[in-house]
Amino acid sequence: MNVDFPAWVVESLDREAARIGVTRQSIIKSVSRQKTLTSRSIMTLPAAHISGTLNQTD
Repeated sequence: MNVDFPAWVVESLDREAARIGVTRQSIIKSVSRQKTLTSRSIMTLPAAHISGTLNQTD
């Protein structure tokens, strides 16, 4: 897959990659995976929970 990022994004990715000692590609894969997992978990929540109408009893 090819993705075009603005220069400032590439620079930011490179700084973070250098900071933690990995490649830019590793950073992109990691962020992509995290966002995908977050999206999946939100999509599997009951609709009442997402809308904030889930009743809680203590």
